Amino acid sequence: MLRLTGSPWQTFTTIRQIRRHQDRIQTVRSGPFSISFRGTDELALYEVLVLQEYDFLRPFLKTCDRPKVLDIGAHIGTFAIWTLSVNIQAQVLSVEADPDTFQISLQNSQKLASQGFHWQTLEKAAGATDDEFLSFSSAGPSMSHRLNEEGDIAVYSISLRSLLNVIDPQHEGVDLMKIDIEGCEENFLCNNPDALDQVKSVVVELHPELCNVKKVLRILKSKYSSIQSINNRLSSKPLIYCQH
Repeated sequence: MLRLTGSPWQTFTTIRQIRRHQDRIQTVRSGPFSISFRGTDELALYEVLVLQEYDFLRPFLKTCDRPKVLDIGAHIGTFAIWTLSVNIQAQVLSVEADPDTFQISLQNSQKLASQGFHWQTLEKAAGATDDEFLSFSSAGPSMSHRLNEEGDIAVYSISLRSLLNVIDPQHEGVDLMKIDIEGCEENFLCNNPDALDQVKSVVVELHPELCNVKKVLRILKSKYSSIQSINNRLSSKPLIYCQH
């Protein structure tokens, strides 16, 4: 937290507020970026902005000219913020299904948009088709909320093809797609496999207990010549990096 607050005293104050008020919106900084978050979002800040778990993408993103980036399962927007810190010309489209978490992501994207950054957010669930009425569960830690037939929140789905039409209407190609959607990666990818031809590289966190990982990997291997496992992460879930 010290890396995000700037001083030991501010770190102590922030942590105290987190422990007292888990749902209260607070602010920290990452470089020039002001980031809104809740106490329940602390792990997302730590993994992406402190541990820099996506840092293996830095060389690729820095060499891209105005890279188009899809952030599927954006949570509060830490990956988008990290991406824009690496390449200020990136054009990011983020998708988040949880309505409360989406509002935090929206606050963050609006702050950066006011500074001239290109970051758009959509309140949708990544799915096989468009406009399917789905149930979403808000139980447990904010980073583990997922689609569930007994969920207490209603969300609408959006397909990969439709997301590509938003960020890349001329079909020039999306440079990177990051996916972390708590088991929905199977429906999202396996029902739209040909859409991956438009995506140059994919980073996806797999959830073996929630989806058919072998099926997902089979689709990815049919579309990408390079499949790399990313190790040395805080999370035990497999993280796969795919490139044409």
